Amino acid sequence: MTPANGSHILAQLSGLSGGTTAPGKTASLEKAQNEAREFESVFLSNVLNGMFATLEEGSGPLGGGGAGGETWRSFLVDEYAKEITQAGGIGIADQVMRELISVQEQSL
Repeated sequence: MTPANGSHILAQLSGLSGGTTAPGKTASLEKAQNEAREFESVFLSNVLNGMFATLEEGSGPLGGGGAGGETWRSFLVDEYAKEITQAGGIGIADQVMRELISVQEQSL
């Protein structure tokens, strides 16, 4: 997979508008990119939670079960999801960003 940093998408979109991008449009693109990454992170967190739920009690990076283990495991899973997204993710952020931009363009 290619990195999902979105810079290539921003460059393509700025090229579509004649090479210049209004300051408000740039902020809107950055906001769409951030929202898309956040969506991918939440999606990955849900997937990873399901994976960790299948572990036997006492296994995994936090060891034993109980309320404390479950609480800290959710924090760990959220951080794993954020790191995966920052490292390029699984491609969902790019797709979501394209859809957000498409919806924004249609509303103009």
